[in-house]
Amino acid sequence: MRKPRALRPGSVIAIVAPASPAAPEAAARGISLLQQRGYKVRIGKCCYWGDSGIRYDDELRARELTDAWLDDEIEAIICVRGGYGCARIVDKLPLDEMAAAEKLFVGFSDITTIHMALNRRGLATLHGPMPVTFESDRPDWVAKNWFAALEGTGVIAQGSAPAASTIAPGVAEGVVCGGCLSLIVDSLATPYEWLPDGGLLLIEDVDEAPHRVDAMLTHLHHAGIFDRMSGIIVGEMTRSDPERSRGVGSPPWREVVLDRLSSLPLPSVIDFPFGHNKAMMSLPLGVRARLDAGAGTLEYLELGVRH
Repeated sequence: MRKPRALRPGSVIAIVAPASPAAPEAAARGISLLQQRGYKVRIGKCCYWGDSGIRYDDELRARELTDAWLDDEIEAIICVRGGYGCARIVDKLPLDEMAAAEKLFVGFSDITTIHMALNRRGLATLHGPMPVTFESDRPDWVAKNWFAALEGTGVIAQGSAPAASTIAPGVAEGVVCGGCLSLIVDSLATPYEWLPDGGLLLIEDVDEAPHRVDAMLTHLHHAGIFDRMSGIIVGEMTRSDPERSRGVGSPPWREVVLDRLSSLPLPSVIDFPFGHNKAMMSLPLGVRARLDAGAGTLEYLELGVRH
């Protein structure tokens, strides 16, 4: 797995919107954090809502991401937010050329689609905060962990982040993969799926009803994905329980996860601090780590960037 170059003060970062655009005020605090760190920030024209109130078309979003990636002055690409739309442009991207350029790519949620596509082509990426993330107050360690991952100042460990809860104890090592559950499921049987044998599988999502979480986990089970993994790391199914359907009937999402995963012969945890959770770690994808499910911790065995 190739690794992108670590950032440093003066590095040029492009902010892009391969999925949905954002309101300028929602992204302002996150962009300010990057600028205060000493990075030079360029904001793509697709990042903010247009007058029509809809996101920019697929061709324009794909071209803007490609142009930023292939610009020799730009060292990192950070998505302004998730939302929806990456699946509509991933087939329009020169993925092999992008992976070969070895630039740092950052985001989560809908961005999972592009993470997997690049990981499959041999480039490590970063599942981490985006400018819109910081519209809401976060624990101080969230930004510190973000910068440590961007700059490669140390192997990522939980530090001040809370421990996860154990589903099944045990220790497992493997390459970290995955991200947003619905996008993982959508990737199956496409050229963008990347769920390597022996991997540590990250799973989280937002605004999915508990019965939909059940259906997607069941689909991964039927597809044999869990059989290939060495461990499973579940974050939070944010705002899931309010979506419970009286017509369908379902227990709360945590009960669903425990029902689906507790019988698997794999070290696994729940409520790990990443993704849409308010307490969110920055987690390199395509990089080896060690999960201690009994302790509820994940420790990386190598940096996600190179110096």
